[in-house]
Amino acid sequence: MLLVYLISACHFIGCAWISIGKMNKCSWIEQGWYDDDICNKGIKINKDNNQDVYITAMYWVITTLTTVGYGDFKGYTPVEYGFQMLIEFLGIGVFSFLMGAISALFSSDIVI
Repeated sequence: MLLVYLISACHFIGCAWISIGKMNKCSWIEQGWYDDDICNKGIKINKDNNQDVYITAMYWVITTLTTVGYGDFKGYTPVEYGFQMLIEFLGIGVFSFLMGAISALFSSDIVI
């Protein structure tokens, strides 16, 4: 059941990340797609392909929540920075909870 909650949380956070990206100009979705110098050139994703955008958002959520955070996809606007910081703090909590649960599982005398 924990896995279902975790996947659902990743989905909802990913959808929020996509929504923020679509609401702001020069967002993480649009980086590298402008022909002028308004936005910096970044890693290119096909912003017109919803599957590519969703997979990229899920990748960002998982790397952020697991505290890996490669940095290849990140926020570029103040709203994205704020949301990203919120998710980073959430990731610290999730990571700490999972490590505590795994530690408790290994230290218990219950044989599974």
